[in-house]
Amino acid sequence: MEYRANVFYSQEGNLEVWETKLEGYFTEEEWQASHPEPEPEPPTLEEAKIAKLAEITAARFAAETGGVVINGNGISIDTSRESQALITGAALQATIDSAYSCRWKTTNGFVEFTSEMILAVAVAVRQHVQACFDREADLSELVEAAATVEEIEAVTWAG
Repeated sequence: MEYRANVFYSQEGNLEVWETKLEGYFTEEEWQASHPEPEPEPPTLEEAKIAKLAEITAARFAAETGGVVINGNGISIDTSRESQALITGAALQATIDSAYSCRWKTTNGFVEFTSEMILAVAVAVRQHVQACFDREADLSELVEAAATVEEIEAVTWAG
């Protein structure tokens, strides 16, 4: 801290160490007050579109992999990409063998699934995932059609 007390800015903005403040030199506070950071340039239309599309993709992925509650029985199903693959495999087995059943670990704990239940879960997860991609596609079209940065900023996943 003692060191900083003897540091001054020259008129060119160079840091220099002096015993006392010389004429024409600035303290850090004086320098910052007289040389504020410039406001960032607003994004171009293309930059805003690229940023918004990335934001929408991230929101879709979060929604897609955030899980789904199966209507009617309140079972919460993980929809991570890994879980989607496991559900697909179980659904394939249930399609091949209608007597197939398994104990499935849900976010509520283990549940005994019959072949019919496995297929219902697979359909529900598939519908959830597809709805997320459909929402991303709809929002992406709005972004691409936008003529101003303000129109792009108005597009949100929650909206």
